[in-house]
Amino acid sequence: MQSQYNLGMEYYFNSDMINAFQWLLKAAMQGYTEAQLQVALMYDYGNMLEIEKDPVKAIEWYEKAAYQNNEYAQYRLGEMYLDGEGGQQNYDKAVEWLQKAAQQGYLVLNISLVTYIIMVEECLKISIKHLAGLKKLQKMGTQMLNM
Repeated sequence: MQSQYNLGMEYYFNSDMINAFQWLLKAAMQGYTEAQLQVALMYDYGNMLEIEKDPVKAIEWYEKAAYQNNEYAQYRLGEMYLDGEGGQQNYDKAVEWLQKAAQQGYLVLNISLVTYIIMVEECLKISIKHLAGLKKLQKMGTQMLNM
């Protein structure tokens, strides 16, 4: 798996995205977390990397990496569920994944995300359970901004 991932990344850094994708996908299908993340990123950003953008497949691969505790995959999943990318807007899942990423130390809760959380809190009716989770994320993001 790792040798497939390494070969895929070598192709990637040499701008051969088709071969990079093929080798990374092989490693990802065998459960290699870093390869799962790279495949998700390629589907997420698509066309600029010569791979067709597919947010539904990006979510699928981010989830695989996220369940293996990859904090960036958890963070990106949270963002995608907040924004409804891939037609899957889900505030419950967004809060869940953002909290998991934050608990692992991935605190890239920048001003735009904190602002978005405040907007969601004020504009939408969210159950008390989820509102508490959003407030926790808001507090964590604010603390990071004040560092």
